[in-house]
Amino acid sequence: LPGQTRLDVLDGSVECVRDIVSNLNKIEIKGIIITITNPADIIADFVRKATGLPKNRVFSTGTSLDTARMRRTVADLCNIAPQSVIGFAMGEHGDSSMVPFSNLTIFGKNTDHIISPPTIREQNGHIGSEHRCLIAHMRGIDIIEGKGSTEFGIGTALADMAKAVLMDEHRILPASTLLEGEYGQTNVHAGVPCIIGRNGIEQIIELKLTDEELKQFENSCNVIKQHMVE
Repeated sequence: LPGQTRLDVLDGSVECVRDIVSNLNKIEIKGIIITITNPADIIADFVRKATGLPKNRVFSTGTSLDTARMRRTVADLCNIAPQSVIGFAMGEHGDSSMVPFSNLTIFGKNTDHIISPPTIREQNGHIGSEHRCLIAHMRGIDIIEGKGSTEFGIGTALADMAKAVLMDEHRILPASTLLEGEYGQTNVHAGVPCIIGRNGIEQIIELKLTDEELKQFENSCNVIKQHMVE
């Protein structure tokens, strides 16, 4: 709903998902569980622990939608197609998500040399990461205020992820999976680029982040950790 954050729906989401999991646990689950319920990272963690399934088989779409909005925003600023933007949003699927702009390219070309709209240009001539993240976040807010929900975006993200599993594509997509030391984080589900195939999460891709980006990612993970439920 307009004005509502993903964390605001936590209690209601947990109550609903707890009922679903209680029924799932009555059968042998042989497949992959991909959650899309918000708050995405916390619900994915809850479902994994409640079902007892290995981490590669329970994950959420995570920052897939954040990534799509970021790529569209960068593409609009650069006047190129979103498919040409290579990069990921990471961390929480929510207001604390971050984008490692040190790894963001337009087919190898650093975006700092391309993006410089004067309305948000900093003194050094480039857009700061906090401004670029804000622009991507605002795109989601605009959608909510415009039509009240974002079901088509998350539906597309889920379809892409399900296809990667069903077709064993070994495709790199952002997903919220359990971190066990990657990016310096443990015991938390957070959005990171992953190789996804028939077995679910086959590998977590560890990008080389700057010190500032690692701090932003840590801050986002801390937001998730503060709201985790049993």
